[in-house]
Amino acid sequence: MSIAKKILKELEAYSKTQKICKQEKYTTATAIFDATSFNEVLDIVNRVIDPIVENGEKIICNIDGGEIIDSKIKGFEIEKGVLIELYDYASTTVVFIRLYHIKDKKKEWLAIYIDENPDTPWWTNKERKG
Repeated sequence: MSIAKKILKELEAYSKTQKICKQEKYTTATAIFDATSFNEVLDIVNRVIDPIVENGEKIICNIDGGEIIDSKIKGFEIEKGVLIELYDYASTTVVFIRLYHIKDKKKEWLAIYIDENPDTPWWTNKERKG
């Protein structure tokens, strides 16, 4: 099972919606949550990926604000967020996980976006298993 699918499976009870897309080996995933669930969602993500870090690398960037601009139009504010880069040495896979607390003039929510690429050029063919 892909890392993205494992994360969403563990977050199923918290999420309002989930979506997973796969194209060849590349997987994307997204889910939406109540704005109040930030710490719980982040804890679950870390619980799923921490075993991978035993034979990999995790880079964490905390975000204390930002904005989402689509086609030159500012649509949403990012109140806070976390960007996690995960490098799984065993499977030569790279995963980018973004968790954002988003708000507009009327509502707030959490969104998680995951991009998983097991075919990344970070590793040479000699480093890949199989």
